[in-house]
Amino acid sequence: MLWYDNDDKTLFKDILKVKRECRMSSENSEDALTWNVFRYLEKNKLVSLLLNDISNNHHEIIDIIYWSYSQNENELWSLLKTARIEFGESFDKGSEPDMIILTNKTLFFVEAKFFSTNKTSGTGETLKNRIFNSKKYITGGDNVFNKIFKSNYESIVNDQKYELMRFWILGTWIAKKLNLNFQLINLVLDNRELNIESDFGKHLAPSSNNTFSRYTWETIYSLIKSNHIKNADSLAIMDYFRFKAAGYNNKGVLKKAFNIEN
Repeated sequence: MLWYDNDDKTLFKDILKVKRECRMSSENSEDALTWNVFRYLEKNKLVSLLLNDISNNHHEIIDIIYWSYSQNENELWSLLKTARIEFGESFDKGSEPDMIILTNKTLFFVEAKFFSTNKTSGTGETLKNRIFNSKKYITGGDNVFNKIFKSNYESIVNDQKYELMRFWILGTWIAKKLNLNFQLINLVLDNRELNIESDFGKHLAPSSNNTFSRYTWETIYSLIKSNHIKNADSLAIMDYFRFKAAGYNNKGVLKKAFNIEN
């Protein structure tokens, strides 16, 4: 973890009160990557710049929510808690986007991937159980499922899009409650999930208010680099992107995590 001063420690301890799981210790931890990058952006007031680039619009930040912890409410974000209940999720297994960013125009959910994939429905008994037990994803929110998807529930789960489906359901429902647009961002490595927009998008009903998009860690690096902030934080995050390793290749040589030039 790059950021762990007193304010960071306080925030992180508060996050852990509501975060379902914490996987920070692994070199390939998506949680650690998310914390390092988004905490840098927040500390250096660059979150709006990122969202403007992603959405081609200007946004005023209202709340930055790490793994369901609302900094405005100092607890589990109440609207996410309500949405979990509405769609039949259990407290200990509720949907938990890596980042939720609430703005004056749009509700953003960020699903961050490092080396894991978007194939999240499972196999064997896990897959069967998820198909059999649809909770209230189909019936919740006054049957909103049929309004936001072209495909049926079983088809989406069989297509291994279980997690993205859940985020889409909860996010669109919350955004409508707030009279906001909704954007689900799949944040991935430059060379991965190249077709995810069409792979998941084929299941979505057309909407002028809701958007699913792919964005890359390497693009965030380029955005930081082009902003020309000269401080210790910026030097640290730039080195993090440039030199972060991703395990060894079959020849025993360390691989670079990100597809960028030193």
